[in-house]
Amino acid sequence: MVGLANNGDFGKVTGIFGLGADGRDEFKYAPLHYTFAHAYKFDMEYRSSEQLLAAAAIGLNRMVRRDGDFDVRAIGFVHGALVLLAFVLIPRRGRVATLGTLLIFGDVLYVSALNSFYMDTAAYVFLLLAAGFYLRGQGWWLMVAALLLVASKTPHALLGIPLAGLLRYEGAALGLSGWKVRFAAVAVIAGVLLAWITMPRDYRTNSVFSVIFFRILPASQDLSGDLELLGLDDSYKRYVGQHAFTFHGAFDEPGFRQEFEKRISYLNLGRFYLRRPGRAWQDFRKSLAEAGSQRPDLGNFDRKYGRPEFSQSQRFAWWSDLKSHLFQGNGRVYFAAIVLLTAAALALALGDRAYLAGVVALVALMYVELLGSALGDALEVKRHFFLFHALEDLLVMTTVALAARRITRGSA
Repeated sequence: MVGLANNGDFGKVTGIFGLGADGRDEFKYAPLHYTFAHAYKFDMEYRSSEQLLAAAAIGLNRMVRRDGDFDVRAIGFVHGALVLLAFVLIPRRGRVATLGTLLIFGDVLYVSALNSFYMDTAAYVFLLLAAGFYLRGQGWWLMVAALLLVASKTPHALLGIPLAGLLRYEGAALGLSGWKVRFAAVAVIAGVLLAWITMPRDYRTNSVFSVIFFRILPASQDLSGDLELLGLDDSYKRYVGQHAFTFHGAFDEPGFRQEFEKRISYLNLGRFYLRRPGRAWQDFRKSLAEAGSQRPDLGNFDRKYGRPEFSQSQRFAWWSDLKSHLFQGNGRVYFAAIVLLTAAALALALGDRAYLAGVVALVALMYVELLGSALGDALEVKRHFFLFHALEDLLVMTTVALAARRITRGSA
C-alpha cells in the first residue's frame, strides 16, 4: 500500500471525526490504519470539501470493517473513484491519449496522495472533474466542481476567479443561458469571497510570518529598510531565521500573535515584492528550483513494511522522475519550460477557437496557482506545488491534444 505521510495537517480534516494515528509516524511513514479515539477529537476550525470526502470514506469503512479501525484505503477509494469519473468524462482520442493520461496522472506523485487526508487532494480531484464537465459542456456540474475546488483550501480559492470567467464567457457552450450564466459565475465568486472571509486567522498569519522571517529577511541586504517596508520595526530583528513552527519561537511569546496580526497581512507581502521586483524574482526562482523535484519529502509506506524512514515508492514514477531530472535545482530552466508550454498551448488554441476560452482559463489557473505556491509560503514548498503540477500536466495533455487535432484535420 502506497500513501503519503501526514505532515501534521490531517487533523484539520480528521479532527472533527476523532480520527488519528501515532504522531511519531508524521512525515516518516504513511500508516495503513487509523483509530477513532477521544484524544484525536478536536476542531481546528478549518472547513474543507475534503471533510465531505472523509465523511463518505468513514461511512464506506464502516460497511467493510467491523473492528472499529479506519483503513486509509477507504479515502483512497473515494478519491480514486472521483478521479476515474473525471477520466471517463474527459474525451480521449486513441491509444496515445489514453496512454498519456495513464503515464502522467497514474504517476505515484498523484496516486500516493489519494491515500491521504490532504486538502490539496480534494482540490486535485475537483480540478479534474471541472475539466471533465467543461469538455462535456455541463455548466451546472462545472459550477459545482468549481465551488468544491474553491472550498477545498483557502490558498486555492482564487482559482475560482478564472473558472467564474469561463462560466460567464462560455455559458452557451456549457448549456447555460440568460440569468443561469450570471448565477453560475456569481455563485463561484461568492464561494471565493466566503473562503477568504472564513479562513482561520492562524493560517494566514503562519504563512506570512514564515515568508518574512524564514525566507525574505535572512537574505536581506538592508534589514531595517526591509522591515520598514513590510510595516515592522527593528524590534522584530530577533525573529529573523524563525518560522511559524519554530520551537520556543515568536508565537510562543504572550501576545505576539495578536500584535503581529494587527501589523501585517498578505497585502504587506504584495507591496514588498512590488517594490523589490529583483527579490521577488529571486524567491520565485528559488521556490521553482525546489519544486522541480516534483515529489514532497514525505514517506510513502506503512511502518510495518520495515522500510527506512521517509522511504518513497519508485514504482510508476517515470513522469515525475523525468521532470525532476530536467528541473530539480534549476528554477530558471523550469520557468522557461512553463513559458514555452504556455506559448505552445495558446498558439495552438488560436488556430482552434472552439477551445480557446478553455485554454486561456487553464493558463490563468496555472499561473494563479504558481504565484501562490512560489511566494505564498516558505515551508514545505514541494508539497505546496502539488496542485500546480496537476495544472501544468493538464496543460501538457491539452497541448498534445490540440496538436493532434491540427495534424488530424490537416491530413483529412
